[in-house]
Amino acid sequence: MRIETPASHANDPQSSFEFEAHMNKSGKRQRNQDIVYGLLLVYPESTAEELKSHCNLDVVEVRRRLSDMRGIRVERRSELRKCSISGQRVSVWYPL
Repeated sequence: MRIETPASHANDPQSSFEFEAHMNKSGKRQRNQDIVYGLLLVYPESTAEELKSHCNLDVVEVRRRLSDMRGIRVERRSELRKCSISGQRVSVWYPL
């Protein structure tokens, strides 16, 4: 499933829009979504940090791809729990 919802915001610099276009055209954004979604299928009820610990993506990229897929392939429920990596109380993600 190809998801290319807007990632840049109206007030972002032009470079953000250019990078978004590059990520979409190169297929990297889609590949990273697939990686994160695949991990979430194996490790449901995970935090972004926990998912990051199972791949070579940085946590910011994991969070961005989760955000891309929110409501389409994944959901973030309202409960918070202590992350096993960061120790912070954070959102948990689930596959749809």
